[in-house]
Amino acid sequence: MVTGADVAVVGDAQVALDVIRHVTTSPFVRDAFEYVALFVPTFVPLSFH
Repeated sequence: MVTGADVAVVGDAQVALDVIRHVTTSPFVRDAFEYVALFVPTFVPLSFH
């Protein structure tokens, strides 16, 4: 299993979307499977005290 780093979508860094990407490979299967999901936080960080 190969796991890459989080990638920010092109645009303004403060309002960029985080994308989680996983590539799964197996020595017994010829094809690689790639799973891409949009990371949606459950709350806005630092918005409450």
